[in-house]
Amino acid sequence: MGVADLPQPNSLPRREISGTQRKFAIGALLRSLLLILLLSTATGLMAYQAPPSGRVPIGWPGDRLFLDTSPGLGAEQVVQGDLFADELTPNAPAGRSRWTRAHAVLRLPNLGTGADLELTLTVQGWPDDVRAAPVAQPTVTVQADGTAIGTFTPTSAWGQYTLRIPAQIRSGADLHLDLYTSHVFTDTQTFQGDPRPKGVRLAELTVRAPTANPAALYPPAWSAIGLLVVNAILLFLLIGRLIRPAPVVYTLTAIGVGLAGVGLATVRIWMGAALNVALLALVVALILAYHGPLLATVRALLHRYTLGGALGYSLVAVALGLFGYSVAQLVAWIANPAGHCLS
Repeated sequence: MGVADLPQPNSLPRREISGTQRKFAIGALLRSLLLILLLSTATGLMAYQAPPSGRVPIGWPGDRLFLDTSPGLGAEQVVQGDLFADELTPNAPAGRSRWTRAHAVLRLPNLGTGADLELTLTVQGWPDDVRAAPVAQPTVTVQADGTAIGTFTPTSAWGQYTLRIPAQIRSGADLHLDLYTSHVFTDTQTFQGDPRPKGVRLAELTVRAPTANPAALYPPAWSAIGLLVVNAILLFLLIGRLIRPAPVVYTLTAIGVGLAGVGLATVRIWMGAALNVALLALVVALILAYHGPLLATVRALLHRYTLGGALGYSLVAVALGLFGYSVAQLVAWIANPAGHCLS
């Protein structure tokens, strides 16, 4: 048998995916996504049957999930409720703290509703050597979702101040706290030349349900469940890209969803805020994992429109720009649904 008798490359049989196989693969993927959707939804619903609880040490890494900071000294920062930069505070319970302004805003996303809550603030008032102080200590008024829940007057020593948040005043799953300080100060005899208008020093925030009713049914935070579902689907797609065996993909995704559910039930303050961060992290990880197919698609589009010259390249660039903008807007909307509803 000569060389001419050997099968030539163009005559070798090719494995092509038939229409039936493609439909079967798509159907299997849709069934998998539906299963993940049901699992994550059920996990979120069960997690929100536990009353919310959690503790946020102010001034430590992660507290920026719940507050904004700014070094500015203008009225805009007061209206926005920005806090000042964190400081080492040796006599503070956790070793760090932040000064508030006349107005401070704290946000606890995806906390849930339906249960009365106890809010405990660990606060220190003014030092004893404040210069030109109009009062000995300011009065702090606390609002929850726009409704005043109480006032307190701190001292120069650290103290804990507990206020009750009735379930009836809650306006949504996110808890919005406003702290209004009646007076501010700048200088002390010890530290002169500090121009910051300071209210009170805040070191810790704690939220818990004073009583638990095992028979109560608490409404879930649907924004959090939506985030949990999207995160679960993205995690499933990411693991499926990295690991082929379907049972392993299901198992690892279920473990991830279960851990998120445990976090929502036990440390909801942190997990409710972490869902937004996890969404962005998974989107970035998926882009990195699928960068090969994405680049191939871009190259194919460029090749397809090469004959069109400058017009073709311009159209592709505009389309890609619009696609990127749309994805960014979608991610921002999912990560902060409450803000879009308010706007």
